[in-house]
Amino acid sequence: MNESNINCNNLSLHYKIWLSTKDNKSIMGQGRLKLLKTIDENGSLTSATKLLGISYRKAWGDLKKAETLLEFKLVDKHRGGQKGGSTLLTQKGKNILNAYKKLHLDIDNNIQNSFNKFIKNLNSSD
Repeated sequence: MNESNINCNNLSLHYKIWLSTKDNKSIMGQGRLKLLKTIDENGSLTSATKLLGISYRKAWGDLKKAETLLEFKLVDKHRGGQKGGSTLLTQKGKNILNAYKKLHLDIDNNIQNSFNKFIKNLNSSD
């Protein structure tokens, strides 16, 4: 290996993306995104919390906090009956889930391109 080159084989970039209000109150990040996705896939907040290993109380509190900050409902909760209850995403809940996924993918691609340039620049002679 050329001594002027930096070994980049073990380098990787990590980052987090989240939505917040202008006064920095967290609305949506990876945790809430996973919660919404799991609710959407299973139709149940209880099932989602079990699958994700989080408490029902925390999940419900996180959803309510996000709804308050967004000023719209993310989920509709239906109490149990003979077959048990359900929790379903509202249309706006589905919209934010899908839009957030697309945003994250777009940012992932841009960050990967920037990271590739960074690696290239590490070993440039400029």
